[in-house]
Amino acid sequence: MTDSPAPAPALPRRQVLADDVYDVLREMLLSGHIPHGSRVKIDALAAQLKISNTPIRQALGRLEADGLVSKHPYRGFVAADLPDRKTISDMYECRLLLEPPTAARAAQEFRAEDRAFLRRQVDVPGGDLTLLAKADELLHGKLATMSGNLVVADALERLLVRSRGFRIFYAKEGAIELTRDEHESIVRAVVAGDGPAAADAMTAHLRSAGERMLASLP
Repeated sequence: MTDSPAPAPALPRRQVLADDVYDVLREMLLSGHIPHGSRVKIDALAAQLKISNTPIRQALGRLEADGLVSKHPYRGFVAADLPDRKTISDMYECRLLLEPPTAARAAQEFRAEDRAFLRRQVDVPGGDLTLLAKADELLHGKLATMSGNLVVADALERLLVRSRGFRIFYAKEGAIELTRDEHESIVRAVVAGDGPAAADAMTAHLRSAGERMLASLP
């Protein structure tokens, strides 16, 4: 984990769209550029991004639905606090209900054209926890999409968005190597079309990741 966040993201050099603002603010929240528990200063963000307050407010409404900000009387929008032990435990319990059968279905539905994408998420270069968190999100999301259950895919996307920030802050030493090995086992089973093995590998991964996360709490 680096001592300071990477440079703040910038809006694309084209007409500003609501989705652009949402993407940039979400990255600022997840990367720590907007600290957890701090007030989101709309005027300052509008000046920094060289846009009006309106798209900022619209994006914050969507981010509130994602659980990344909350709206408080007299304070406005506030960046979500890092979750407590019970919240993290509950999130992993939910994922254990959803993802093992989803991985098994993804193995049954595997197509050769999925292989390269899955491998890229396993073979993340270097030791950057931010890159690993993004690859983790892409891998789990792809498996949910491959399963064909769009309700599960949507629910998982929301869980991953909420958990991405705290996974970066609560990472134990050695987490990158362990996560990469666990992802390797999942992808190997999916590519082989082995549904039971994919479900078992996903279960082992989520249990291990949850234990690592809880052990990292102060």
